[in-house]
Amino acid sequence: MSSHETVEQRNKRLAYYQDYARKNRERIQQQRQEYRIRNKDKIAAANREQYQKNREARKYIQRVKHTSRKAEMLALHGTEACPCGESRPWCLCFHHRDAKAKEFSISLNTYRPNDDLIEELNKCDVLCHNCHANLHYEEN
Repeated sequence: MSSHETVEQRNKRLAYYQDYARKNRERIQQQRQEYRIRNKDKIAAANREQYQKNREARKYIQRVKHTSRKAEMLALHGTEACPCGESRPWCLCFHHRDAKAKEFSISLNTYRPNDDLIEELNKCDVLCHNCHANLHYEEN
């Protein structure tokens, strides 16, 4: 909003742009797709630069999100520790009791809705990574 534009004028301008976008949705999508095709290298370079610039912050945010989501999943499962006593969330994993009943890997699908996760978590035991490795070693 420019300094001389009133709130009413701004709302009118925004309504015009929203109406235009609604009426020309396919055309705008086509233009965006063509732009992405024409400028593939430019966009990739900008994405790499943006990633490098914010690399540490992104890694930190992902680590925090993953750790908190894993704690949520442990709470949904109802188990807070491995039978050996290990209780640090980053040391725990979910082991499917029956590999044939496994629909998806929980650790790779933490973004799924809780209903899907609960259904899959009910097929699992919580183990620390060492106990999990020992279990698979003994199976083979």
